[in-house]
Amino acid sequence: MKKHPVLYSLFFISLFLIFFSAVFISVFSIFSGSPPSIFEGGEVMVLPIEGPVFKSGEILEKIDDVRQSKSIRALVVRIDSPGGAVAPSQEIFEELKKVRAEKKVVVSMGTVAASGGYYIASAGDKIFASRGTITGSIGVIMKGMNLEQLVKWLRLEPRVLKTGKFKDSGSPFRSLDPEEKAYLQGLIDNMYAQFKKAVSEERHIPPEKVDQLAEGKVYTGEQALELGLVDQLGTLYDAIDEAKKMAGLSQEARVIWPQKYESPIDWLFEKSSLKASLEEWGNHFFYGMKIPLWFYDMEETL
Repeated sequence: MKKHPVLYSLFFISLFLIFFSAVFISVFSIFSGSPPSIFEGGEVMVLPIEGPVFKSGEILEKIDDVRQSKSIRALVVRIDSPGGAVAPSQEIFEELKKVRAEKKVVVSMGTVAASGGYYIASAGDKIFASRGTITGSIGVIMKGMNLEQLVKWLRLEPRVLKTGKFKDSGSPFRSLDPEEKAYLQGLIDNMYAQFKKAVSEERHIPPEKVDQLAEGKVYTGEQALELGLVDQLGTLYDAIDEAKKMAGLSQEARVIWPQKYESPIDWLFEKSSLKASLEEWGNHFFYGMKIPLWFYDMEETL
């Protein structure tokens, strides 16, 4: 059989790459100091929820991983969020309740866990906050901007074709009429009622007391403890210790922290100047293709 130098070269190059990858991953796992994946075993998982909540997909995937893991027996959710959109907050809340049905869920509040952040927190078996944490803000807001006078000053004439009276309710190019105001107020009132019901049921607070606590008011962690919105003052590490205790684990049980890098390749990019160079090149290349963000006519947030 005739030998093909090119094929032999490709074969040996492939073997070398496989060997190099295996060695690199092994060395990375030993010396990088990164925590293990949630699939490698462990007892308590720490899940951060940070920043405004306008998407829930990635967080839901991580929650589902925790729920399906046989080794993780407790979840500590670290919330540092001012809230966000209604539906994503509700989705995370519901998925945490599913985990709570099988494992222990403890919430640790950071600088702020308000509005949608508090909605999510109420799904925990126990809530920790610092004395100065800002929390509460049980309410819903819908906001927009009326540009009607500006449009007139610019001598512009907006044209709208619609299939129903309320289809363009909240348009920035005209004022709301009383009927539209009542319609939109009904929407946020319904969302508000859903929020208050969830807090009342999960925190075991009578609905009439929730009405008094709500109205968009914010509280410090110390005030929230007095009002029954949180269970205990303490740090993230206090919450982890409590999660171990509630799950019947020893204090030496392993804690799985969120990974900073998704993979060795991400780590390599992060540690080298290659990532910065590629980002700079990308910014220059795509600069002329960027589309400016426009605003929504109306948006509802928790």
